[in-house]
Amino acid sequence: MPRRKRFKVPGPKEACRDRSCPLYGKLMYRLDLRLHVLKEHKLNMASHDLLPHCSSSGFSKKTDMKYRQARQCYHPYCPKQGSFFGRFDKHLRTTHNLTVEQYDTLMEL
Repeated sequence: MPRRKRFKVPGPKEACRDRSCPLYGKLMYRLDLRLHVLKEHKLNMASHDLLPHCSSSGFSKKTDMKYRQARQCYHPYCPKQGSFFGRFDKHLRTTHNLTVEQYDTLMEL
């Protein structure tokens, strides 16, 4: 009788607890979280577990979701001018080589 393959169960999901992280409150498997914490935050899981838990919704303040708000790009040389971007900071960084702060000061002028 052939032996059945056993698949590892990924285990429970946990969230990144670093408030400055774009993945704050996002659920991921413990192994993926361990790799994320080690690579992005240079912490081990024991140090990460000492950080305060996320709120039940993952975000405790409206400012924590600032990076997720869709914004329109009005940069004069943007090929997609007027388009909405969910990751506006990524669009500015890759397309215009700007930060959100630099873009905001540029648009105020």
